[in-house]
Amino acid sequence: MFDAKTEPHTGLALELESMRIPDLRVVAGKGELELYCRDQADVPQMLKDVLIRYVPDLVVQPCTPEATVEALGFAKARGLPVIPRGSGSSPFGGSIPVNGGMVLDAGNLDRVLSVDKEKKLVKVQGGCRWADVDHALSAHGLRLLSCPSSRFSTVAGWISGGGLGVGSLGGGHLSEIVTSVRLATPAGLITLRSPQEELKAVFGSEGQLGIIVEATLKVKEKGTGARPHLLLFKDLDAAVETAERLRRLSPLPEDLIYFSPGKLRYANKLLHGDHFGDGHALLVTSADEGSEKAVSDLMASLGVNEEKEYQARLLWHERYFPMKLRRLGPGMLGAEVLAPMGRLKDILHRAEELCQEFDLDPLLEVHFVRGNESLLLCYYLTDQVNQSAYTLDAAKSMVVTSSLIGLGARPYSLGVWNNSFADSWPAEEMERLRKAKERYDPSNIMNPGKYFALKGRLFGGAGMIFSPAGSGAAFGLMAKLHSPLGAAFRSLSSLSKKAMGPRERDPLVQMANQCAMCGACVSVCPAYALTRDERVTARGKLLTAKTLAEGGEITREHAHRTFLCMRCKACEQVCQSKLELIPAYEDLEARLEKAYGKDAAEIERFVRVAEVSPRYEEMVARGLVLGAPKNAMGGERRV
Repeated sequence: MFDAKTEPHTGLALELESMRIPDLRVVAGKGELELYCRDQADVPQMLKDVLIRYVPDLVVQPCTPEATVEALGFAKARGLPVIPRGSGSSPFGGSIPVNGGMVLDAGNLDRVLSVDKEKKLVKVQGGCRWADVDHALSAHGLRLLSCPSSRFSTVAGWISGGGLGVGSLGGGHLSEIVTSVRLATPAGLITLRSPQEELKAVFGSEGQLGIIVEATLKVKEKGTGARPHLLLFKDLDAAVETAERLRRLSPLPEDLIYFSPGKLRYANKLLHGDHFGDGHALLVTSADEGSEKAVSDLMASLGVNEEKEYQARLLWHERYFPMKLRRLGPGMLGAEVLAPMGRLKDILHRAEELCQEFDLDPLLEVHFVRGNESLLLCYYLTDQVNQSAYTLDAAKSMVVTSSLIGLGARPYSLGVWNNSFADSWPAEEMERLRKAKERYDPSNIMNPGKYFALKGRLFGGAGMIFSPAGSGAAFGLMAKLHSPLGAAFRSLSSLSKKAMGPRERDPLVQMANQCAMCGACVSVCPAYALTRDERVTARGKLLTAKTLAEGGEITREHAHRTFLCMRCKACEQVCQSKLELIPAYEDLEARLEKAYGKDAAEIERFVRVAEVSPRYEEMVARGLVLGAPKNAMGGERRV
């Protein structure tokens, strides 16, 4: 660790720090705490200010399971809410506080513990990123069965979240892949194994039971003969009917995704060319030689025309950059629901119709999985700099979600912002989680005020407002009145864009709004590895720039911490939005130096420590550090 200047601790943070728990970092500086007030979604500020107390009292970063248990014991003894957090890449508010409390950042529990090639199992710590797991498996000729589209999210985060993603058709839901988890609770460490009911309750629980400090997953050998196929249809119904045939093949394809015409148009914009034609697309990827033959035979029997292989591979490569579109807004909103296959056509048609009525350009994507449901992502671009237009677009997403639920869909995740639709959650799953919580968290300190009932400001009024009986019923009524409501939405949107948007846009704030806030940069940043302070990462720096531009204040320690950077360009390598970050850092540092000065001695000391750190050497070896001196690409840090 690099010992940089930091703000003094007070209150609960000082009390916890004085206990000197090994392998536990305590965070209490205002600027660093504010990084934990949000996740990937930037909810309209007015809603956050009115409804919840989103600033944590302190943040802890344990590096061992034992330190995690100690931190939980501290919280339990004081009745302090604990909010688990991985990379903060969920868009629904599951990892942000609603009543202050202690955020437990598990992202430093990030080791791959063992790989068993014979049994095809891998054991990892909960904060391990999926990209790092895949890298470790590759050395043994193995690979993941499935993973989220955000490869830099954490294993525990995806277990606690949805568990569906890339490869879920062939590999199955994450609950079929994880064989055991180790939970840290205030009472100690416990292990849950398949087929225990309590293990089933962990999936989608959003941290209600404890902190996932370890997980064991099934993996598979790297196969041969697999490849993606891109099919284009003029008609939506024909695409869905073909998808239904493909998802019933034996052996199953690895992955199957539907893309709407709008999604293909924007893919062409981002890839700077007319790569994809106009139509409804299916991207089906075989798993091995057997499934490749099954896919090819079915396409031949149906007489389906296939696009060129390079087009399929280009679109398949983009699967790990779903938030790249955000930079065109800047900003992106939408709905994520699990849709019953029997109603999928109706639900897709409704999503398109509502978006058109509400003056939105829908970007629809369906991930076909095993079972009777599919994962529908209905996104659209928005301008989050214009807060009036952004708030209006956020309301539209709630109405769209409500309308799709009315056709039989259900929310993919709840968090804070989908609590209006909590009554659509399967009763069996809710009851299973309730029983497990009574057993493992009887004090109700784990992520309270969510899932079962939202709580926050206004003496509990937030829960009444954002409840199925409150806002849920209101959104349901608005969905039924969508035609006249659409006319009102269009008029208000036009007014907001013309009269209420900012006339001048700070380029750094513009870039901050283009940032996907996915946390990919955090996991590859050598400065973060040495400081564990997210203010040194790309995400942290852009949020610092946004704070300053909006008139906020930061401390001198915060300003000087921002200068700790290797200019290694690892952040640019993994950036989902493909932002040119290094020039932005130069601009931000110039502004900070003018206002707060620069500690050249600390920067030089940091660079000397970082260049010989094992983490930095590992990143250079993996090819992540384009700006390393050995690569001679002009990325060296100048003091």
